[in-house]
Amino acid sequence: LAEEVSNRFGKMLAGKMRSVFVSFEQMQMLPPRARVARRLVMMAADHQVDRPTLRRELLLSQEQLARMLSLSRQTVNEVLAGLEADGLIRRRRRVIELLDPDRLHKDGAEPGDAPGEIDVDPVDKSVDRV
Repeated sequence: LAEEVSNRFGKMLAGKMRSVFVSFEQMQMLPPRARVARRLVMMAADHQVDRPTLRRELLLSQEQLARMLSLSRQTVNEVLAGLEADGLIRRRRRVIELLDPDRLHKDGAEPGDAPGEIDVDPVDKSVDRV
């Protein structure tokens, strides 16, 4: 049992490290709008084993989002304004509501991604495969 727990823990840590490297790479390569859209979709994904869902409201300030993505608050504000103008989100004080998660998901796609496929949590897929 101890060996199985140790193996699972090691796989989880490796997956987390992979997730960090993927996030770092995305921060360097994707334009701000795609980075913001991708992060909002990732944060909204609720990975419950029995019923995966997507939360529609995120409690978060523009400043917090900017720090997560290494962007200025002004850039995040401009991106969010564009997403709101396109009908994808609604902004309220410290709340971002996802109005059209599917289109927001597409906005976060990288040029090489297959249609409709953003790996919102690379850790989940790597844990059982390793």
